[in-house]
Amino acid sequence: MKKLSKNRIKLNICGCECVLCSEDSENYIRSVGDEVQKTMEDMMAKNQRISVTMAAVIAA
Repeated sequence: MKKLSKNRIKLNICGCECVLCSEDSENYIRSVGDEVQKTMEDMMAKNQRISVTMAAVIAA
């Protein structure tokens, strides 16, 4: 069985530092992280009562 290499990418999404391990490219992982960040920021801007945790759950 061939062992695939995994990339370790550190992201900061809404102040939460995350390290992801993936076989996907770093550019792809960063673009997904950027999309999640934007979605969460949009939700929190539209409703001040939404916490970072709530925004993360909804974005998931």
